[in-house]
Amino acid sequence: YSLVKKFYLKYFFSKINKADRIIAVSKQTKNDLVNILNVDENKINIVYNGVEKMPINDEEINLKVDINKKYLFYIGNFRKNKNILSAIKAYKRYITKNSDELFFYIAGNKSGREYDVLMTYVKDNALLNKVVFLGYVTESEKIYLYKHAFAFMFVSLYEGFGVPIIESMLYDTPVITSNC
Repeated sequence: YSLVKKFYLKYFFSKINKADRIIAVSKQTKNDLVNILNVDENKINIVYNGVEKMPINDEEINLKVDINKKYLFYIGNFRKNKNILSAIKAYKRYITKNSDELFFYIAGNKSGREYDVLMTYVKDNALLNKVVFLGYVTESEKIYLYKHAFAFMFVSLYEGFGVPIIESMLYDTPVITSNC
């Protein structure tokens, strides 16, 4: 995080023990609040995130990729904890050992230092025709990508919950994930 963000988070979390009740989205988040911020666990209730199946607006589908190809899909940011570089390395290892025509479509903001690291790796390893950074996708495009993906790849090293995992499962797409 930037220095400004670190100061903001420190200030924000310094007030947390004054709360009467806290809603956490997972056991992991509750454990973090207890173990890192010394919050009384009896003040914390876990209320899991939910997702709702949404219709696709065909007018919003404007993808610049061949959706009929077999592909892995990831959507999210590129922070280090999301472990995208390791996912791309594992993907490279797989396609090197297999004659499978499998692509990797990655949706998320195409800017920042983390994106630059990923793009450098993709270029340096001649993966530009296999690993495609889609940038921002609409809600309908996201659903469309979930529904047609061979599998959803989400190998985060740290998550509070992991909404994209349940979104993917909602659309019957297999999930490759970590145990975090």
